[in-house]
Amino acid sequence: VELALVWNNVPKQIIYETPLTEPEQSIDKTVNFEFVVTETNCDIRYLEHVQAVITISADRRGDIEMTLTSPVGTSSTLLTRRTFDGSTAGFLGWPFLTVHTWGENPLGKWVLRVTNHGSGKMKLLKWNLRLHGTSTFPDLRGTSRDIPESGNFSGYGCDEQCDPGLGCSGPGPTNCTTCKHYLQQSTGACVDICQPGEHLNRKGTVCVQQCESTEYVTADGNCDSCVAPCDTCDSPSKCKSCQHGLFLNPLDVSCGTSCPSNMLAKGGRCQSCHSNCQTCTDTSYNTCITCKEHLFFHQHTCLQTCPDGYYGNEKTGTCMTCHSECGNCTGPENSDCISCERGLYLAEGKCSSSCPESWFAEDSGTC
Repeated sequence: VELALVWNNVPKQIIYETPLTEPEQSIDKTVNFEFVVTETNCDIRYLEHVQAVITISADRRGDIEMTLTSPVGTSSTLLTRRTFDGSTAGFLGWPFLTVHTWGENPLGKWVLRVTNHGSGKMKLLKWNLRLHGTSTFPDLRGTSRDIPESGNFSGYGCDEQCDPGLGCSGPGPTNCTTCKHYLQQSTGACVDICQPGEHLNRKGTVCVQQCESTEYVTADGNCDSCVAPCDTCDSPSKCKSCQHGLFLNPLDVSCGTSCPSNMLAKGGRCQSCHSNCQTCTDTSYNTCITCKEHLFFHQHTCLQTCPDGYYGNEKTGTCMTCHSECGNCTGPENSDCISCERGLYLAEGKCSSSCPESWFAEDSGTC
């Protein structure tokens, strides 16, 4: 009872909801959506948890992946790709929650990243943030009678990895309000150096095991942003995928608005036509539009020699029909026959119903 008389509760919870934005944005690959929380409209200074309230349509819900990045640089995975989720319902006003930003100041730019891993249609219809937190640092030890109003617990056993100016919520490197050096994403602890296999995020504040999909690992092991026109990359000059509307050429790992003549644009990439095709509508052998040199076009295929009943026209590069009396031929005339249709006989390049005078017919169809 005596303790209850002097017990101080944690500060009053504040809920701040950002204005609703309705981008109506189609998502073919990956799109970032940003919102800036300012001091004039939000009194929260220490977050407890965050909800991203999202309405999104999709031909296949399992192809949606979403992450939310806080102003400090903490990335929270709100939704991963789900192989067996074939629903077409999407999400209607769904509150995706994260506690990874606990204790952070919410002021600044938040980034919602939405990725479409499939080929179906997807559209972000509307979204906003619902922030939960307090205006002052919460005293988790039950009483704050002897604690400075700043919330600085540095004189009460904060870990040496904590920023001494901002204090902590308890002992240990996982209770720091802000890290002196770096935050280790995998453990939530403050550290003075990233461990082997970890990379320093682009802002230089968090040790991560994997860089963001739009980043690459630099020579010194840190994360850095891919540069336009790359969407994802292995280095600034080697794209892995391209920004919306561009196509990746795998031959020189560059992005462009169109593909070379012997390739076609498909799924954001330039894919090679069949080896015989110069241009094509797909990658199989029977989807040619034009042929490479010294090949003949025939029914969307490119051939070295034309089939029976056709001859190769060198000028047009196509297989043309033989004369009606010819079985095979070297040209369009009756005199260009190499063999004849059944019931006709070949003599001196021509086909006729009988052999000339003083000639006799052989079983092979020749005179």
